[in-house]
Amino acid sequence: MNLSNESPEEKIRAWFRHALESSGKKDKEIAEELNVTPATISKIKTGNQHVSAYLLLAVHEKLNTPLPRLSKQEPVISQDREKQQNFTQLFDLAYDQIHEQERRKPETERMSQYSMLSAVFHVLKSLKENSEGGGDE
Repeated sequence: MNLSNESPEEKIRAWFRHALESSGKKDKEIAEELNVTPATISKIKTGNQHVSAYLLLAVHEKLNTPLPRLSKQEPVISQDREKQQNFTQLFDLAYDQIHEQERRKPETERMSQYSMLSAVFHVLKSLKENSEGGGDE
């Protein structure tokens, strides 16, 4: 799967189609697993709907598919498995920590799922920048 000259949106859509095809399941089965309609799956595959952050993570978790890489480096799909497992562990740890903090708050003061995911990605980006020695990206 060559993703080098595509826009981030095209890369995500290609990743989405690849993840679905690699699962060996029918769109209807996948839609049920992801708690979306088959029409949503079809719209995303054809470019008539964007992949939400929630759905991107759901595909990653439910179909056991590495997350897409949007940089000009090799896609995550071809990276070595150990790095992917480390990332998944870091993601799970960050998500669990933020989720636990939110669970302790009164329901009316809790972040939305989107805000929680955004916070998780912020934590992961900070960790990456710190591990690379500064974060001049």
